[in-house]
Amino acid sequence: MTKPIADLTGLDEATHRLLTALDALDDAAIAAPSRLSGWTRGHLATHLARNADALVNVLAGRPMYPSEDSRDTDIDRGAPRP
Repeated sequence: MTKPIADLTGLDEATHRLLTALDALDDAAIAAPSRLSGWTRGHLATHLARNADALVNVLAGRPMYPSEDSRDTDIDRGAPRP
């Protein structure tokens, strides 16, 4: 197996584990504090999702985020979603 294929396989497996773990959380668990100071689990999940979007921007030759404020606002806005 070549390294890129192994890396993609590992990424796919890690993504599956993450999505499975998130799917097991109910609304109260998502709203609970995370281990990151000042962030709920919802903040963390939203950060991961918005970071993936930001990496698409980088691959397209755009800035990762329009601004630091917009990044923080997007995370705060998405954190309370069920």
